[in-house]
Amino acid sequence: MLLINYPRHQYRQRITFLGQGFVSYFAIVVLALLLTCVVKAASANGQKQVEKESNINYHKQAAENTLYFDLGLASGWVPYQRSAEPGKPGVYAELMQSISERSNITIRPVHLPPKRAEKALQTGLVDFDFNVLEWMEDGTPGAGFVLSEPLYKVTEYVVTTNEHTALFKQKSDYYGHAIGTIAGYFYYDADKFTRVDFLSEEALIEGLAMGRFKLIIMEEHAAKYWANEHDVDIVLAVQHTKGPVRMRLRQEKAHLLPELNRAISTLKSDGTIRRILASHGIQQEVSLSHER
Repeated sequence: MLLINYPRHQYRQRITFLGQGFVSYFAIVVLALLLTCVVKAASANGQKQVEKESNINYHKQAAENTLYFDLGLASGWVPYQRSAEPGKPGVYAELMQSISERSNITIRPVHLPPKRAEKALQTGLVDFDFNVLEWMEDGTPGAGFVLSEPLYKVTEYVVTTNEHTALFKQKSDYYGHAIGTIAGYFYYDADKFTRVDFLSEEALIEGLAMGRFKLIIMEEHAAKYWANEHDVDIVLAVQHTKGPVRMRLRQEKAHLLPELNRAISTLKSDGTIRRILASHGIQQEVSLSHER
């Protein structure tokens, strides 16, 4: 038998070399795996960032095309903020739904009392209200606001009871008197009489019936509705204001006006506004012309 003897130091060198080779190979494999994981993680993070930015842009676009407005409380302005019929939306809700359906604008209601609603509009918690220029002392929407095309017209009256009809025939007759009004509402000549603020039209009719004051200022359909509900004989003594209702938007939402106005024009021309008003007992021919 032939025996081959390697010197001990050569054997150790061979083992050392093999061990070093294995460690180097293992290190390379581990490094490759780590690099693969890093690349995959970076790719995933990049995809997530793209998706995140896409979602941000989507929500930003959605926010830019969303408008909030106040629809009042359960005691709100009949038939505009709420319907005279339980469970049926009021004029405002139906109009805004119709505008939203004919535009790329989402319109959402909130429910606030009048004073809070005005503050919310000033601070930007809501984006618009419904305004009649004839209500305003200076006949303008105010600094920082823009107006839509007219929707329809409303008329408000100085309202009294039969026993006081002869006392109030013209506007100058009520100057200097205490008049029941709604807190947060605009009255262009408020400096000529004493406001007695209440929170709702219903409360005004009740106050008039109880003799709290001889006069109130109220829109004609709301006055007739609440007078009938409480069996109060009223007289629409003097016309206080009459004018078209418009959406009054905060200036930062002015970029939505062209689309809003196009939708309003469509609702006028196809008869939608007239039909909505008629369904609430308001017979009115809606003008297609541009009004002041």
